[in-house]
Amino acid sequence: MRELEEVNLRKDERIAELEKRLRMNSRNSSKPPSLDGYNRPKPKSLRESSGRPPGGQEGHAGHCLKMVKEPERVEEHRVERCEHCGESLEGVDAREVELRQVFDLPEFKVEVTEHLAEVKECPSCRKKSKGNFPAEARRPTQYGHRVKGLASYLTQYQLIPLARTREMFRDVFGCELS
Repeated sequence: MRELEEVNLRKDERIAELEKRLRMNSRNSSKPPSLDGYNRPKPKSLRESSGRPPGGQEGHAGHCLKMVKEPERVEEHRVERCEHCGESLEGVDAREVELRQVFDLPEFKVEVTEHLAEVKECPSCRKKSKGNFPAEARRPTQYGHRVKGLASYLTQYQLIPLARTREMFRDVFGCELS
């Protein structure tokens, strides 16, 4: 009988230890928050409630994306067949048109402009004359003012490191900066 009481006592101690472990979380032990699992404690915000409902308040003028009168591009989506019976609708005029507008950035790609300067020989004096390159084309290859401007903006104003700026130019524009 004494042995059973000792076994029972050890089991009670073990159960108490396991229950104590279950109550541990990142706030009362050295466990990282990622191990809190589904029983995470609710965050305690220092912000006090204003008493007003969330979202836009009564009388606040809302802001939303508005349609433009003249979009850059229009794509028509014609109905060729009846979606119910399959009848051809090729010669049928549309009764109405629904409008939707998508605002997006134009495709980003670096545009390469090649400059050609003619070299001609004068028939009178036999000397060569060459066309003038524009100021932005002083060397055989170089970056244009938009590439230089954006790279300067990102590194000097936004303080993005050079390596990340190069990575962004490669990923977004397909342009390997030196």
